[in-house]
Amino acid sequence: MGRQDLNPAAFRMGTLVVVVLMSLAAQAQDLVVDCTGQNQNAYHTIADALANMPFQAAQVVMQVTGTCHEAVYLGHVRNLMIAAPLGQRATIQGDGVTFAALTVDSSTGIYLYGLNITGAGSDGMNVGMGGEVRVDTCTFLNNPGNGMSVGDNSSVEIFSASFTGNNRGINIISNGIVDHASWALGSVMMSANANSGLWLSGGRYSTGGNTTIQNNGFSATTVDDGFGTLVLGAGQVQFGNYAGPNLITGNRSGGASLGENAEVSFWGGTNTVTNNGATGIKAQFGGQLTLFGNVEVSGHATFGLDISSRSQARIDAGVAPNVIHNNGTGSVPVRAGIRVDGNSQLLLIGPNQIVQNGGPGVLGDINSSMDVSGATISGNQAEGIRLLHASVLDLGSGMSFSANGGAALTCDSTSLLVTANNTHQCVNTSISDLIVHEAIESAPVLPDFKGKMAEYERYRKLIPRPRS
Repeated sequence: MGRQDLNPAAFRMGTLVVVVLMSLAAQAQDLVVDCTGQNQNAYHTIADALANMPFQAAQVVMQVTGTCHEAVYLGHVRNLMIAAPLGQRATIQGDGVTFAALTVDSSTGIYLYGLNITGAGSDGMNVGMGGEVRVDTCTFLNNPGNGMSVGDNSSVEIFSASFTGNNRGINIISNGIVDHASWALGSVMMSANANSGLWLSGGRYSTGGNTTIQNNGFSATTVDDGFGTLVLGAGQVQFGNYAGPNLITGNRSGGASLGENAEVSFWGGTNTVTNNGATGIKAQFGGQLTLFGNVEVSGHATFGLDISSRSQARIDAGVAPNVIHNNGTGSVPVRAGIRVDGNSQLLLIGPNQIVQNGGPGVLGDINSSMDVSGATISGNQAEGIRLLHASVLDLGSGMSFSANGGAALTCDSTSLLVTANNTHQCVNTSISDLIVHEAIESAPVLPDFKGKMAEYERYRKLIPRPRS
């Protein structure tokens, strides 16, 4: 057939089909990295693959196998998945000199799957300058800095990850956001880090359940760095439970410490803070603590809750009781289930249980105030409630005091008791009229995760399948 026999319309259609197929092929293109060096048709470092990454808006999938001995830098990268084959693991082994084994700088749409990130000069992964990363089934292990650092208005969404044997597990600063997407049914583990498992100075961490923070802080040089969670600089932490329990246990100094106008809230299903050094949860220097039901705090040597230095705590059983029990197990002279000290405030609402603690169930000290109603305070080693040094107690209805080692209530001559009927229940105390308690807020409303789940499933389908 000669040139004159060509059908122009058919030629144009064929050209269009070729262009479309080439476009689809480009969008589906994989970069294959074999850091063992066995596959001669693959790149042998992630850096080489990045240098040849196609310039396009669609997702690029980089399949990685073996151990990659390099420090990886992602600068101004968009829509890149770096993944081991499904169900397998690949390792980014830093050079021990470069600051981070993996740096994400001004890059968005980054998805990491099945990676072990270790051997950095400092941090395992550093996310800064507006970075946006999703982490799925990754391990941040034995880095001399933090397992993961997030700051500079960056965000990380974790589906499942562990942070073990680092200086700190997760470090959040400068408006960084880390969200554990518990609706995907994965877990986050922060364990055996030298200092705190979770550390914030500004920024936010939130979880919907299945976050465990345990056995951290045993090489800490300060008391607060020995807490499982340390929140400073107006940082915010939400320990929610709609997908599974959260657990904070076995940390050297205590479970959680919050200060400098930081906020920490526990809500939803079971959240447990147990057997952490001296203190379960400590709020100081303007910290704000909320327990919104189903929180258990137990097994601490000095205090279950320690609210001091202009801090506030709302212990609300409007949804379900909180249980503060078997704390104050040590031998120091000042122990209690809950201490409120130094111009601080406690709002204890509903059928909470403050039971079986060493010392008094609740200790109010140094110009502090407490609104207490509906609680059971029983079986504590000393009084049910003790007031000292110009503290004020507004005692509401529904209280139950029984089997405490001392009186239900004791006060020194400087403290004040407020009751509904002016019953004289406290020695050397003036009585005044009842004041109105704050309204009970409703429990947090859970968002609809259907859209997020669809996006998650779309990403999971992009993870490379093992090649035969």
